[in-house]
Amino acid sequence: MPKENLLIIGFTNSGKSALANVICNNEHFDENESEVRNSRDFQEYDIDLNGTIYHVVNIRVKLTEEEILCKIGQVIYSMPEGISQILFVVDQRLTADEIEILSKIEDEISNTKIGKHTTIVRTKFKDFKSKDVCKKDEEDLRSLNRRIFYKNNLFKPNKPRMYIVHVDNPPTHIYVGNGDSDDDGTIKNNSRRREKSRTILLEHLESVCSVKYKLNMWDKLYESNKSTNNLEERVKSLLESYDPVVVNMIKKLTNSSN
Repeated sequence: MPKENLLIIGFTNSGKSALANVICNNEHFDENESEVRNSRDFQEYDIDLNGTIYHVVNIRVKLTEEEILCKIGQVIYSMPEGISQILFVVDQRLTADEIEILSKIEDEISNTKIGKHTTIVRTKFKDFKSKDVCKKDEEDLRSLNRRIFYKNNLFKPNKPRMYIVHVDNPPTHIYVGNGDSDDDGTIKNNSRRREKSRTILLEHLESVCSVKYKLNMWDKLYESNKSTNNLEERVKSLLESYDPVVVNMIKKLTNSSN
């Protein structure tokens, strides 16, 4: 049975877990992570969609070397076939801090060629059903962040090497007290918007998921000891030998958080 591996990443409170729940059509992932006690930082779920298994992995990563190395190892163990698509979730506009972080690793993004396997998902976009509004927002996003997304032709005219999809995944966990019809109506409307977003996402994924992405050290780690003991050290050692560009990226990311 065909299998597609989806890795969902993004900054805090961007809507990663809501997006994962929308794709899987359930409530497996912890939404409102800042309010959920002991919210998990690595969650995964499999869903069968018309004979294709979508393995959805949602992660939260603190910008420390140990944490990043650990997550790389966990992701590889979770999807040995490689990544079908990275869903980089963006809540409204990128903040100045987010732009600064991405700007620091733009060369590494290009050199690893991960951009060709990445979709930027614009969440909480109320006009997501309007193609014209979405197109205008995409143009604005590219223009405002030209330094990141245009360098090395990440966005070529009529031939994008990084996709953008617009959705709206409003909350459906709303307390309805005393038969409040307003709240009940909000839940129904939000559910419809999430379902429409799901349709848009799945149609996009069906068109872009083909060749899977792996780091050079991917198979070497997976085929070695599956123990999580000293996982960070083993990942670091393999990256230094086979993916030095990623090592440099991690250094820049961890320095940006200091």
